Amino acid sequence: HKARTVVRSGDLQFDWDESFELDLVCNKQLDVLVYSWDPQHRHKLCYRGALSLTTLLRQSPIHQLALKVEPRGTIYLRLRHTDPFQLYRRRGLPSLRGNVPALFGADLETVVTRESKGAPGSAPVPIILRRCVEEVERRGLDIIGLYRLCGSATKKRLLREAFERNSRAVELTPEHVPDINVITGVLKDYLRELPEPLFTKCLFQMTVDALGSVCLPDDPEGNAKLMLSILDCLP
Repeated sequence: HKARTVVRSGDLQFDWDESFELDLVCNKQLDVLVYSWDPQHRHKLCYRGALSLTTLLRQSPIHQLALKVEPRGTIYLRLRHTDPFQLYRRRGLPSLRGNVPALFGADLETVVTRESKGAPGSAPVPIILRRCVEEVERRGLDIIGLYRLCGSATKKRLLREAFERNSRAVELTPEHVPDINVITGVLKDYLRELPEPLFTKCLFQMTVDALGSVCLPDDPEGNAKLMLSILDCLP
């Protein structure tokens, strides 16, 4: 996964003051690249530094670092690693206000039932899902690595809180949320924090069994129908 900061200008010192949440999948090294931004031409790589994650994370999950970059310079950063077993453990989350059930961490049925009150005929899909997907389709389909690039953790937190308060009133336009990766980050967080995975444990096992022993190599049409019938069972 990758993260991209906002553009900063200055002479000798630059202060980003941003935080990002990166998913690590067998990563051994963290590269830090500083580019000279050009709105018309290819950005120019000016500085580069690297951290050995294998060495760092073996010592401690939290670090404050002064990273030397080539050809010269220093970048100061903080690094904190969260164990994936803790990060991906599904659990209900408290709401911002005690009298309103949480959006993040609440089950789908509760959210859809609550949002459908006073809105008869509304689609049985949480508003946050519908609105985030619509905005991504509107201005994000041409972006390479759309769901791999991370947006600012601070901006993502503010957008989460706005959805918790009123999903219908959240402004997702480029003027209010310029970075589409903030929206994709909130969308991923919502799906990740569902009490029950969207692809349920039962259906996951059915899929594993189908791929492992039921699907036949000489029957692609039958295999496709089998997989589609499993997907039709999704909530």
